[in-house]
Amino acid sequence: MFSKLQVATPICYDQFENADEIVNLGVGASLRFIDITEEKLSALLNQVLNDEKYSKTMQKLGSALAPWDEMVGPVERSVW
Repeated sequence: MFSKLQVATPICYDQFENADEIVNLGVGASLRFIDITEEKLSALLNQVLNDEKYSKTMQKLGSALAPWDEMVGPVERSVW
């Protein structure tokens, strides 16, 4: 659940900050909505899917977040 690579296409508001965080964490890439072309999107998807640095980083991050799967409700999450 927590180990999905991401390609963000921010359009407005906080989406730009969220996309920057994806890039900064190394778990995906970002392409501004107004810059999307078939070639750019295809290249970015290939980069994220085929460069092992993204999947290795996501595995580490996913492992850190995995305990959230075991928690059932908000009380358990707040205690964790």
